[in-house]
Amino acid sequence: MPSKYLPLARVLNALPQVIGWVADSKLDESWMLSWQIRPAEPYSTVFDAGPHRDGWATSEWLVWLLRDYERSGYAMHHYMASPPPFLNEPGESLSFVVTFPKHSDEKIVDPNALAAWVKTTWDKTGYATITWPEEEHS
Repeated sequence: MPSKYLPLARVLNALPQVIGWVADSKLDESWMLSWQIRPAEPYSTVFDAGPHRDGWATSEWLVWLLRDYERSGYAMHHYMASPPPFLNEPGESLSFVVTFPKHSDEKIVDPNALAAWVKTTWDKTGYATITWPEEEHS
């Protein structure tokens, strides 16, 4: 993962019961963030235990936040994805995905600004207190 995405990835992974990643797209001039909901029980699978309720609530919150960001004129495209079942364990392949073009007529999303917006907005509207990861300065 390029270092420019690390702050956003750390913030995403600090949210309750989701696991996420941020990367450049290999298909076009864009970058993406994606997350999955963790299983409801430790050392289990979503298929066996179901999705964690906090992960479900976090996903709902993230979809709201990102849709609001998009409505304010930022260029992005969001969708859910799941590879064919024979490539994954049942219940383990659903991902929420948001792609951000690096060039657009609309406002371009800066990953660090998005990370700051997630933290600020969660602190005002989120359902749990989070100790955010320390920012690294080079």
